[in-house]
This record gives sequence, structure tokens and C-alpha cells, in this order.
Amino acid sequence: MGADFALVIPENRKNDKKVIDDYYSFVLSKEKKFRPDIPKEKLPTNFNHKYNLDWLKEKGYILILERIYSDISSVLDWQRIYELFGGLYESDKTIIYGDKIKELIRLLREAEDKLVKSQKKGDLDWTDWEGTMETQVIALCEFALENNFGIRLSE
Repeated sequence: MGADFALVIPENRKNDKKVIDDYYSFVLSKEKKFRPDIPKEKLPTNFNHKYNLDWLKEKGYILILERIYSDISSVLDWQRIYELFGGLYESDKTIIYGDKIKELIRLLREAEDKLVKSQKKGDLDWTDWEGTMETQVIALCEFALENNFGIRLSE
């Protein structure tokens, strides 16, 4: 299953470059916390920030998405997520705010915990799930919550 969570920005800010700058500053602060060994210039935030600024310039609006990778998807409580978004057939039309975003963050952290516990450091396919989720999809949700923006599920 491939899905994305998208940041839903009010109409009057859809082309506000400051939203992009603020989002990637927020993500960068989380990356510094969860990935202190990686030099700032090599963090994925720099590439994504530039990509989204280029998108805004070309398309005239902001589109910030965070992907739910298949490993994450496999341990998520999709039934509960669909309930948050109004049901399976309404999920791509529904925008969530406030307490529903808090619940989504809780569900994402449950999945993160399952992934972390399922692997051993040193495994060849070891992934830093905490760092990955906290600096991507959870960061998107936290940023939305802090700025009174919404989150939409896109499958």
C-alpha cells in the first residue's frame, strides 16, 4: 500500500513561501535531534526544501507530502486511521484537524514503536525508524497541529 499524508493549508496561504520555510525549519530542528551525526548540509531537509520552493514557483501553490512507506504501512492500524478520516471511501476527501491529528500522531508512534522493537541494531537492513518517522510523517502532523493546518490522506 502506498499512501501519503498531505499538509492542508488555508486558501490565503497556499502560495506563502513562509509556510515552506517554516515547515523545513521545523523538520530541521527535529533532524538535529534525531540525527545528530549527519552534517546539516547532508540532511534530506535541504533537498526537500528546495524541491518544494521550486514546486511553488512552477505551480503557484504549496504541496507538502510525507510518504507512508510499505514497512510503516504494514504495522499501522489502518482501520482506526480510516475512521479518523471518515471511513474507507471518504478518507481521501476528509481533512482532519486538532484532536484527530493528535490521535493520528499517537497511531503513528505506535507503529514506530512496533518497527523499532521488531529489529536489532546491526541488522543489515536496520532502519532508524524513530528518526525516519519523527522527521517525516510525524513532523508533518505536529507542524499542522501547531499551525492550525489540516492533514489529508492521499492513496
